[in-house]
Amino acid sequence: MKKFLMTFFICLVLVFVFMFFGGSMLLDLSRHFYAFLVFISLVLAVLITVLEALWEKLEALEKRVRELEGREDTPEEQIQSLENREDSRDKENKQ
Repeated sequence: MKKFLMTFFICLVLVFVFMFFGGSMLLDLSRHFYAFLVFISLVLAVLITVLEALWEKLEALEKRVRELEGREDTPEEQIQSLENREDSRDKENKQ
């Protein structure tokens, strides 16, 4: 909840700055300026929070897959292992 509130506050400030420096010229919000400001900030904060949670789950799944594979290869080692597999397949196909 604390993360969401911090995200909401940051979005609120950024949307306010956007509206202050010309966003209000794009949108005619003379009556409901603050309601629009809070609504857009809330929508952005929810989207950011959901994406952040999905990102954390993705990282956890990647870590779990690496642990299940039993190795912690770097990207360079992964490329080399793929090249070695392709070379061995080519040799098998030629025979």
